[in-house]
Amino acid sequence: VANRPDYAQAHFNLGRTMMQRDRPADAIREFRLALGEETFRTPTYLATMASAYTRLGQISEAADTLELARRMAQQYEQDDIVEMIDSDINRLAARSAP
Repeated sequence: VANRPDYAQAHFNLGRTMMQRDRPADAIREFRLALGEETFRTPTYLATMASAYTRLGQISEAADTLELARRMAQQYEQDDIVEMIDSDINRLAARSAP
């Protein structure tokens, strides 16, 4: 990240490291930096960012981010990622249910 601050994959990887260190707020900042330019990787970045929102208890943000990730994954015809996101959406809905 220090050598190439515009390299999205580096920010995504750093965000994942922050998640592993239980620092979801820091992870979200890195994921946002990874989202500078839309690519075929964007749905994965968004889905991972949604899990950070979930850890922070920001369920509405997580749900919105997952929906956006799902639409983009469909656009890129990434059926495996759509299935993963659907599973995450279902888990999130179950968690939010009374």
